[in-house]
Amino acid sequence: AITLVPAFLGETHFNNQSYSLMYGWTEERRELDYLRFAGASDETAKEVKIFGLSDFFGSRYQKLAGEYYQANKNLSVRRAAWGGLLSTVG
Repeated sequence: AITLVPAFLGETHFNNQSYSLMYGWTEERRELDYLRFAGASDETAKEVKIFGLSDFFGSRYQKLAGEYYQANKNLSVRRAAWGGLLSTVG
């Protein structure tokens, strides 16, 4: 039972960090959903074309999605590395 403690503490720590990441990115995730919907929906296609917004939507989506992906990737790599280390300690 004592051998599970380091892995449990590590998972608890990274679950908290994951929650903080998701909470901190709420506004940006909402914007990503909006950009995806507005840029790819048949309901908004006419307005996007008329106002020439496709480049703006595409570049903004690419920037936000890239930053979000990188933040998630960094957390996942740290979680995996520490998880492996803590499971061998325990």
